[in-house]
Amino acid sequence: MMRTLRISVIALAVFPLLVQATTNGELRLIPRADRSSLHVPSTFVADRLSHLHYAPGAKTQRVSYTVIDSLFNAFSYYGSNQTCVLWEPQTKTFLTIKRGALPPTDPNSNDKSNNIFILLSSNGTSWQRIGPVVVGNASDGYPRYPTLALIRSDATISSLDNSLFDFYCPLTDGSQWVGLIAGYQINSIGSSPSTQILRDYTDQSSGYRYTFGTTFSTASITRTADEAFGFAVSPLSVSDAGAPYSENNNIALIKTDLSPSAIDVFSASVPSSLRADKFLDPGQANSRTNDPINIDVDANNNLYIGIVGVFSDGDSTLRFAVTKSTDNGVSWSEPNILPSSVIKAYATANGGDPATSGFRFSWGWAGDASGNTRVVAAKDFVVTGVDSYSFAAQFVLIQGQTLTGVHYVEVYYNGGQWGIRKIADASLFETSAQMSFNNGDSQGPSQLGCELQLSRTADYSALLFKTLEARIMVWGGDSLLTTDVVVSARSTASNSWEPLRNVTESVMFDRITWIPKQIPNDLSGIPLLTVQAAYRGTSDREYYWDNQFLLASASQSPTQEEVLRYRQYVTYSTFTYENLPEWSPETSVESPSGDKPTVTVAPNPTTSVATVYLSKLDSDAWLDVVNSRGEVTYRVELPAGTTYHTFDTSSLPSGAYRCRIQTTHGMTTVPLSIVR
Repeated sequence: MMRTLRISVIALAVFPLLVQATTNGELRLIPRADRSSLHVPSTFVADRLSHLHYAPGAKTQRVSYTVIDSLFNAFSYYGSNQTCVLWEPQTKTFLTIKRGALPPTDPNSNDKSNNIFILLSSNGTSWQRIGPVVVGNASDGYPRYPTLALIRSDATISSLDNSLFDFYCPLTDGSQWVGLIAGYQINSIGSSPSTQILRDYTDQSSGYRYTFGTTFSTASITRTADEAFGFAVSPLSVSDAGAPYSENNNIALIKTDLSPSAIDVFSASVPSSLRADKFLDPGQANSRTNDPINIDVDANNNLYIGIVGVFSDGDSTLRFAVTKSTDNGVSWSEPNILPSSVIKAYATANGGDPATSGFRFSWGWAGDASGNTRVVAAKDFVVTGVDSYSFAAQFVLIQGQTLTGVHYVEVYYNGGQWGIRKIADASLFETSAQMSFNNGDSQGPSQLGCELQLSRTADYSALLFKTLEARIMVWGGDSLLTTDVVVSARSTASNSWEPLRNVTESVMFDRITWIPKQIPNDLSGIPLLTVQAAYRGTSDREYYWDNQFLLASASQSPTQEEVLRYRQYVTYSTFTYENLPEWSPETSVESPSGDKPTVTVAPNPTTSVATVYLSKLDSDAWLDVVNSRGEVTYRVELPAGTTYHTFDTSSLPSGAYRCRIQTTHGMTTVPLSIVR
């Protein structure tokens, strides 16, 4: 495994951006001209959280953040379906690969921000910093979206000594993608990274020249010291002019092989089950009808690749599928495709039109005429056992032309059968463009699709779903919009998911967060990596320096002024699932003095009318009836002294709602169910 790297030039490059792709370079399925575009209405608008509240407050945060590095550009840290964090179960080591900056000699210089580092720790206190393993420069290109795989030196280990870090980083010249760096770093004293710049890949079957995508998902197999492999999956796109559109749909596998018998260290191939002819011709340039989601391995070292796409079997429904390899990625099975009948059955059972409800890859937010603020398709994939696997995604329910609900769901294959089960209602859509990144006069992509993750325990006994959810918090008497990391767990022996639990629960605006694909068996000490932005003023610099933003001892140790100037930080924390409170969309963190009203609602469930009963309403109030997406479906002002209010529910679709009472003393929320 540790033989000298024999370089064989493999023609690779990077994937051109898709139609309507945004600044994070995320791949999206673009609807064909004959398909309607889903438009999410917005009836509730909340003020964005000011920069002042980005810093976690000691009174409200649930997790204890440790800053392990400063980060010059958080937008380049993550992409959807990108393996940038790992947890190794035998040594209980957390690893991450990141783009970051070295302290510049010139305080006004940014020329040292394009470096790739590997950070690892087994206790969260002391950190080993390896690198930079890649140094960006103008001639080769600057690295973005780094991906990491750990190739262990043997199947059973007590330390990561002599293990190998396998990594990939697409390169940009600032305006376009110009190549890809593939490399490895042996974890031993004195070792240096071995890297290779890959530009093009020519597929011998078609004769066309291809480019790779910008993000990679990874997995590894270790059988013996001489049988250890790394794998990375990414989409391909034709770079030759005049190539047919159908050739855009190949998906590639890159195999890292350092065994003595290997011919090429980095070898690229297109598995027969992932060739373009398995998918629908997109019918337009720079588009696709598929996307690889993730690659994972079972306890017998069989590989599985999870994909989403429109397949060439005559069914235009967007569906999930899996292909399997039992021989270290040499050959692959035909795709096992989710039947559209399962999608339609779930839609019907949940009040949606089976002809229009289902999975959507992306859609624009209302109120954004430019179309630049878009939700990245949320999806993930893990293996739960031999020939058993699951996807997590968002299921869109539509009735007529109306969006009636969005569910977080698990799409699973177990015992030879496909199925869909609900995880939770998604209410993040209440925020409309509030969730995008504000770039001055324009709004950048939210990257919220990158936040949905599905992880499994090391022994395949449980699954953990993770995403961000929006919340209204009362802070200093003002109602502010924020986001929290939320999770839900399911034992693989159980058929149901637990209610969402709140991991972070703070006024801080969570936006770029990550947990590993493989997590501890007891769901304790689960690593959480976040990118945080600090207050951009200078008056509170002592607070940030002396309290929340003390850097770990193994960090780059920038000066106080540099920490404030960078303004963004990579933080590490852990959480234990059983200790988390249940998530609620409204929480009063800091309420003024006074009593909030007591609120009940009846009948509950209801079919046509509901009455809200109140006590202690000593000030004027607003009553909002909010659906599962956070949209205000009914609003009325209630004068002080009101004891009850009856309203008509007959025009509202069946589903879960919340009656929200906002007074000067805070906010009170009670659930309401409407059934037909």
